[in-house]
Amino acid sequence: MLNEIQEILIHEERQFEIDIKLANSKYYSATVEITNNNATLEIFGEVSGNEEIISYEHFKGDNIEYLEGVNSTYKFHFYDSSVFYYKQRSIYGISDRSAFHIKLNIKYFHLSNAHSGSGSKNNIYSSIKIYSPTITKWLGITKKQLEIFKSSSKEKLPSKDYDLLCEFGIEIENQFNFNILYNSRWRRDYNGQNTTSEFPPSLNVDFRGHYPDFTGVKNIIKKITSIFYVLTGQSILIEKAYLCFPRHTKPVPLYLTGSSRFGNEIENKDMLLCYNSDHLFDKERRC
Repeated sequence: MLNEIQEILIHEERQFEIDIKLANSKYYSATVEITNNNATLEIFGEVSGNEEIISYEHFKGDNIEYLEGVNSTYKFHFYDSSVFYYKQRSIYGISDRSAFHIKLNIKYFHLSNAHSGSGSKNNIYSSIKIYSPTITKWLGITKKQLEIFKSSSKEKLPSKDYDLLCEFGIEIENQFNFNILYNSRWRRDYNGQNTTSEFPPSLNVDFRGHYPDFTGVKNIIKKITSIFYVLTGQSILIEKAYLCFPRHTKPVPLYLTGSSRFGNEIENKDMLLCYNSDHLFDKERRC
């Protein structure tokens, strides 16, 4: 696909030019900018008379629950945005028109196909996938990794062998499966004539029966950050994340504000568990 976005690295600078739909149901030119600390949405446009493009409550700082943007390939779904800059002025010589300039902080956004039916704040989701160096470090070196390495050196790198690629999995209250999977791939360097195998871990939540809306997704992410704060004593650093819609096999990129922003949302910050995954594999523990 032309201009396909495979991933959104949360701490990598990037820009997207889109059109954003505001409160008057009209679309305006906008730019999404991701930096190593946060993401912002900058909007320019003109309005007639007393057209409302943003409510007074949002202007005063209340979260904007949902905004929708689009370009030729993707829809952009923004959640929990907040205004930090707003300016509106009259256009010289035109009494009933004014120009505006708005800047918003973005906490979450994800993509979907511009031509699919996934296009409202009522979206539901079937799974979450998170890549995190915090989780990778917490896992350490495991027997499962050695099994994958031996398999790739003898035959081929596994891609669909769940038993081999799953570090562990837990079913929680018959509502969702929580597991850590290794994502195997070959990386080729034709100039250096090298081929290496990689199998980075990801944390996966697969929902069963009841699919949550984005509020439910946020609650799960909050619980994940809290669990790993208890396990590691630090806020989880998220490198990239994905969501999947029911009946869709291809995940879509999800942006979450830099993990330092999750500090105020961590539950049980006063409880730390002196533990690491080495215990799972009968290694010596040191606390």
